[in-house]
Amino acid sequence: MDYVIKKLTEYKVPSNKILEFGSGTGKHGCLLAEKGYEITGVELSEKMFQKANAYIQKNGLIKKFKICCADISNFRSKDKFGAVISLFHVISYLTTNSKLQKTFKNAALHLEKGGLFIFDIWYTPAVLTLKPHNKIKEIESESLKIYRVTEPNIRYNDNVVDVNFKLIITDKKMKETSYLEETHNMRYFSTPEISLLANLNSFEVLKVEEFLTENDPSEYTWGVCFILRKA
Repeated sequence: MDYVIKKLTEYKVPSNKILEFGSGTGKHGCLLAEKGYEITGVELSEKMFQKANAYIQKNGLIKKFKICCADISNFRSKDKFGAVISLFHVISYLTTNSKLQKTFKNAALHLEKGGLFIFDIWYTPAVLTLKPHNKIKEIESESLKIYRVTEPNIRYNDNVVDVNFKLIITDKKMKETSYLEETHNMRYFSTPEISLLANLNSFEVLKVEEFLTENDPSEYTWGVCFILRKA
């Protein structure tokens, strides 16, 4: 959030009202609210929406952080915002051109003139250079042991990586093991693609940089942040 606030300040966001596409559990939105920003969150997952609401109430931020369960491509508010933010690769979950165009159009619709659209994506040069590979991650506590197996598959003609997760969860106290499988379809983007979407929706590309570090992106930069300004 320090990074995001730095960008909001550096590029002189026109107001402190922030629209967040993909609020997740609400933790980063709450951090912004604690810094004096007024947050409106949009979250598609009902489970995440419920967690976020509970987290907002727990932290006493109901007046500063409002959240709704909706699709970021067709959400509507009567309010205008100084910035739209979409963090942790939410935009990469939009794998069709139709969803992308609707979401960029929706961001522009809700922004004040001069407002910012800040988001990060999987970056094409890095995906094709480094390539996703199989991984095994193990986490253990007193009560649980979790193995997560990641098996990615690149669909080159679609610019999409299907990230297949298999989880083996052992409850050590109950001596029970459960299994979970799910797939995350992630689209990767080049700078020209994002620039085209920006131009189609009256955005100016202000900055393209590595998320958090502010370094210039390269073929080794997986997560790239784009900062757009509404004309």
